[in-house]
Amino acid sequence: LRVTESILIKPNMSDSGTLLRVFEGAKNGLARNVPIRSESQRETLNKAIEMSKQTDRNSLVPPGKRPAQARCRLYYICRKVGITKTITPHGLRHEFANDLYQEISGVPSVVRGGSTILNDAKDIEARHAVTKALGHSRLGITAAYTGPRKIGRPKNMPNQL
Repeated sequence: LRVTESILIKPNMSDSGTLLRVFEGAKNGLARNVPIRSESQRETLNKAIEMSKQTDRNSLVPPGKRPAQARCRLYYICRKVGITKTITPHGLRHEFANDLYQEISGVPSVVRGGSTILNDAKDIEARHAVTKALGHSRLGITAAYTGPRKIGRPKNMPNQL
């Protein structure tokens, strides 16, 4: 999730079993579904649901705090646990994107040392899924997370979902 989405999300309303519906704080107001793919994600979501029940808004903004204060607190906690400079909250989005790409395509992304010449159908399927899960609409944006599809500018690559 983007930082704003992770703060404003109302986990109890967003949980639909195997998907997390993201609409609070979504960029450009575009809701999306993010798959819950692992037991650790499910456990984290369950903890977030319990935490949100203690807040005024049923979100992850602590009681009596504004979203901007919650954002500052999130970055403070990130610094305390070492999520700074080398690893950032946005970098964790990159990790998610590359994990999802590899799960779907069966091979590491280019930024993880994978080949730039792949099975076209699997590559495009993985890029569509990553693009959608990140809340983007253009496949070209996904290249910033996973690396280019092929060396040089791709030709005849569908650009819209």
